[in-house]
Amino acid sequence: MHSQQADRIIEPTGSKNRIAPLAVTGDADAGHPIDITRGGPPAHLAEEIEHAGRIHAEIRAEGSDIRFHGGLDGAVLIELCTVEGELIRALSAVEVAELAAGQVAV
Repeated sequence: MHSQQADRIIEPTGSKNRIAPLAVTGDADAGHPIDITRGGPPAHLAEEIEHAGRIHAEIRAEGSDIRFHGGLDGAVLIELCTVEGELIRALSAVEVAELAAGQVAV
């Protein structure tokens, strides 16, 4: 069984899916299948996500939280807040990086 989408066919094959682009009428090169493995991010990225989770848990245990917001001009606003959501102060990207590296405390 397979499901069709606008530009490809997805055929389930156990824990992997094989995706093959649909051939366009008159197209001599119909494309090659691509294997997609499911099961989460690469190991190095999973470690970084776990590390970020530990830092977040430590910050929340101290009664704070870090929030990221998109500004109207496209800039990212970073705020240190209480766990109740009250603004403590704005943070720079450098301060957030230092927190992540364990160089400073909240």
